[in-house]
Amino acid sequence: MERPDRSPIEIPEILKNYVKDKVFCEIGCGEGDLLRIFAKYAKKAYGVERTPEYFPALDKLDNEMDNVEIIKKYVEIYPKNLPYYAGGDLKIEDIPKADVYYFWISEGADEILLDKLPDSTMIIHKEGFKKNWLQNAFENHYGKIEYIDFTSKEKCSYGDDWVFDENTPMVLGLLHKKKPENVKFKFVVLGWYYEKYPDLIDGLVQLQKENKEFVDVFYACHKEPPKIIKDNFEWKLFENKGLEWGGYQQAYEHLTFDNNDVLFFMNDDLLIKDWNFLNICLQKLRYHRVVGNGANYGFYMNPQEFISPGNKDYPEDIMPWANKTTWIEEVRDENKHIFDEAFEHRTIRGSFICIEASTLKDIGGFEVANCPYEDLDKSQGWGNISLNMFGYKVAKLFGNNSITYLSNEYANSEYIFEYTRGE
Repeated sequence: MERPDRSPIEIPEILKNYVKDKVFCEIGCGEGDLLRIFAKYAKKAYGVERTPEYFPALDKLDNEMDNVEIIKKYVEIYPKNLPYYAGGDLKIEDIPKADVYYFWISEGADEILLDKLPDSTMIIHKEGFKKNWLQNAFENHYGKIEYIDFTSKEKCSYGDDWVFDENTPMVLGLLHKKKPENVKFKFVVLGWYYEKYPDLIDGLVQLQKENKEFVDVFYACHKEPPKIIKDNFEWKLFENKGLEWGGYQQAYEHLTFDNNDVLFFMNDDLLIKDWNFLNICLQKLRYHRVVGNGANYGFYMNPQEFISPGNKDYPEDIMPWANKTTWIEEVRDENKHIFDEAFEHRTIRGSFICIEASTLKDIGGFEVANCPYEDLDKSQGWGNISLNMFGYKVAKLFGNNSITYLSNEYANSEYIFEYTRGE
């Protein structure tokens, strides 16, 4: 397929999860070929274009789609040291406020936009060999950073000099721009063992006391909490179901979070060796979506296959009763659309999960599953159902590399040691 001029047409599909139900703005939208597709996912889609020859096509698009608005102004975004500078400076007031900005212009103009635009997600499309430039440009700003490497499914060009096809590496750089001072740490702790591990409680008490404006602690209790919990933290007694994943989901539905909040979901049988994990996690969230403690195994999931005891393949003639439910059947209805293909993905232990509230919202919270086989010993690995479904959702929406860890050691890092089920 050949489509001259502009970016590869599949880019909106690649980015749909970042644009869905958001206010979107493409700066330098040309004839609106990409804008038209982005608008299918966005709540509102703005296109900014300065070239009069594109205006008739943009007028047609504006009339066809109710959520599209075109800004046809000569917005100067090129710095004076570039040969194609035509006078003037960036008029930021001519660019509408949006949640997500997409642009593919020049390095100089890109840098100005990164500086001038408000906190938001900024997506820059470049040829693959310019990834180093992207990395250097993003490092001058706060916020989470991601990169999506791809090759075009079609032949396209930009002017006479740049021609791309399926053999040309490309990259989308995503800067989720926000200042760290806007970040609040919120802990959701599963209350079960309590005073068996007093150091964790004492540490959280001190952390919250010394950082009242930035730290909140909530206990999702699966049994009555002791006095020290009631006196120091917000808490609620929930029905004991679905292991820690059930407690986390109950708390998630009960509490209110801002999108920028950094959330820590953790069991109360943790040994905190170094509280600097807060800063380390914040740094890692610049490049990843979820941070766990120790590295965990990968898992191949086919959503249509039966779940078997311990996630192992048991022949029907040996355990005919085991083939009762599939993965997709255990997924909440509102999230079933995510589970549409089989692939191997990273996983993360439920003992410790660091994630931004916006990401948790994007994946639809936690999946909660209990052992579907009443006649099976509950020690056969059923906690892994929710664990694997959580990893699947994150990897499916944001890629495998969006999951990372504080160490490569199982259930342990230089910051946190996980006691397995209170041992």
